[in-house]
Amino acid sequence: MLNTFLATIKDYFLSYSLENRLRVRTVTMDLNANYQNIIHMIFPKAKIIIDRFHIVQMLGRNIDRERLNTLTQIEDKRSRTYRILKSQWRIYKKSADKLITDERIYRIHNREFLTDYEILDIGLSCSTNFKETWEAYQALLTAIHTQDFVSFKRTIDDYTPLKTDLDVTINTIKLNLKHIENSINYKYSNGPIEGTIRKIKQIKRTGYGYRNMLSLFTRIRLEFA
Repeated sequence: MLNTFLATIKDYFLSYSLENRLRVRTVTMDLNANYQNIIHMIFPKAKIIIDRFHIVQMLGRNIDRERLNTLTQIEDKRSRTYRILKSQWRIYKKSADKLITDERIYRIHNREFLTDYEILDIGLSCSTNFKETWEAYQALLTAIHTQDFVSFKRTIDDYTPLKTDLDVTINTIKLNLKHIENSINYKYSNGPIEGTIRKIKQIKRTGYGYRNMLSLFTRIRLEFA
């Protein structure tokens, strides 16, 4: 089915003249290798840009997995560390420059006042793998936000395998490094389109599906008007 879908995409764009297709300079997409294989066939002069959203999302999943792995290693499920790791997961995915360092905030699940950095220290001290995964995540996230490809590549080159899911992510990044360089150097993103698609999916879920396509299109127009 996937091959049929790719053939449909290829046939659609090849219906445009070569002159028009040569004008396309960039194509923004996710990490799907199947799509990458046909891009230059359709748009010979286009540069492939891997959407930054998908890179950050992929790295964020590694943080989630290592945090959950760390939770399973804690025997006392009522301990302070366990409760912090379980309830304060957003802190570990925050960009370092957005962390609160000098103000203690009441954490209702833990019943105490803590800064973001105190929460970080408690969680990261439990596992070396979790700490190193977080440090790599932050280094790559900062490089993406500051559009610093040199720092991004240095982090990838200096990475030491941890025998975790992050190893797979780093290898995927290495295979797509040329296209990821474009994503850091250019500001193009599929973010707005991804957001629109997500809203449409939510409309379909809340409506438990639509028998009449016209009703679905009407609801979508009302939502985005």
